[in-house]
Amino acid sequence: RSSDLFASLVLITGCSTAGHKVTGTLHEPFPPDAVMVYSQMPAHAQVVGVIYADSFNGTTLQDASHDAVEKLKSEAGRLGANGVLLVGVSNQPLEGAKIQAKAIYVNP
Repeated sequence: RSSDLFASLVLITGCSTAGHKVTGTLHEPFPPDAVMVYSQMPAHAQVVGVIYADSFNGTTLQDASHDAVEKLKSEAGRLGANGVLLVGVSNQPLEGAKIQAKAIYVNP
């Protein structure tokens, strides 16, 4: 059946999504590798938006989490944020990694 084949392909190749909602002032874009990940709000930081990423990529939850963080960094960079403040992380078997964060701009 085609639905079984599609489900098998999704499990093999994985998938991921990311998105955002702008809540602050946008800045010039940053490359994803220049976006830092924070667990606490740094001093002099401004919230640019709320971002999320889901990932089912990789063979482990750690792989999926890493992929989701990379998606967050890319999404934040597009908004002109140079930081990601992690807000909620969920890693569940069969559900993959789901991460919510704030895209932040940290004044140099």
